[in-house]
Amino acid sequence: MSAEPATEKKIRLVKFGSKQCGPCRELARRRTLEKFGEKYPDVELKVWDSTEMDDAKDPANKKMDEYEVKSIPAFIWEAMDGEVLMDWEGGLTPQKLEELHEQALEELEEYETKGAKSRGKHTDEEN
Repeated sequence: MSAEPATEKKIRLVKFGSKQCGPCRELARRRTLEKFGEKYPDVELKVWDSTEMDDAKDPANKKMDEYEVKSIPAFIWEAMDGEVLMDWEGGLTPQKLEELHEQALEELEEYETKGAKSRGKHTDEEN
């Protein structure tokens, strides 16, 4: 049996949420990100879910601070080098997620041809 070759990732989607967040639970219940990942295998998905929003030691909360996340759920699209392309805070439908992803791909194309115009790079040191 031969394994299928891995799809090269071209963009990263970072999702922030919490188990206490109603819209976050709805996204999980509907398997929104799992289905999105199946449809777009060239997207690297990173999920940071906080267990306690007030816990300063929670790694997800530290990442939220790093990314300057103000509300959850939050979605941040990055180039694979960590350059932030765009973000969205708040609940969304699968259709809205796909619409935003298409916009992020346009931002990625612009970034790759013209250079950065966003708020900066983030590293993924904990994974």
